[in-house]
Amino acid sequence: MKKAILFDFDGTLANTLPLVIFCFQEVFRKSISREFSGDDIVGMFGPTEEGLLRAMIPERSYEETAETFFRLYRDRHADFVEDSKDIARVVRALAEDGYKLGICTGKGRRTMDISSGYLSFCGYFDAIVTGDDMERPKPNPDGLFTCLKMLNVAPEDAVYVGDSNADVAAGKSAGLTTIGVKWMPITQSREFRPSPDYEFSDFDEFLQTVRDL
Repeated sequence: MKKAILFDFDGTLANTLPLVIFCFQEVFRKSISREFSGDDIVGMFGPTEEGLLRAMIPERSYEETAETFFRLYRDRHADFVEDSKDIARVVRALAEDGYKLGICTGKGRRTMDISSGYLSFCGYFDAIVTGDDMERPKPNPDGLFTCLKMLNVAPEDAVYVGDSNADVAAGKSAGLTTIGVKWMPITQSREFRPSPDYEFSDFDEFLQTVRDL
């Protein structure tokens, strides 16, 4: 039996990708007069929200733009993101089974904290590592090692669950069992490369397999 289950956040635990895309589109439109598709925005992922904004926004208008981004993320969260009953059920079941639970996400601490305030299941997690806690973003495995250290669990005793190629690559590099999921309306990777050890779109199949590992 595995001892810990680690999750990515955006597109894995919460359908936050539409919200993130909307916020970036809005501030890019207003600050640099450029239009980006959803795929364009997802293609920029890697840095935290602040890192991405710093790369795209002139320094003179960065602070105002960043505050606009975070205000939009907070104010529109309830409009875009559902507190999924299925996710809450799965997370609660794993916690009750005795697994240590962690989040390893590339999103920054500020947006992670906002989402945690809206989503009931976040209270079940024993460790949360954000992009602000990593020197190098996924697919580098540094964040996973930080999370495992916080949980006091060895890589071979843990699973990493994500919706992107970077998640799978990071999990494999760290020596974790990898699970790719496509249970949200929008995910970061349509096809997984490299292939995860397991792939699911059904919550119950996921839960049963994890319990059998």
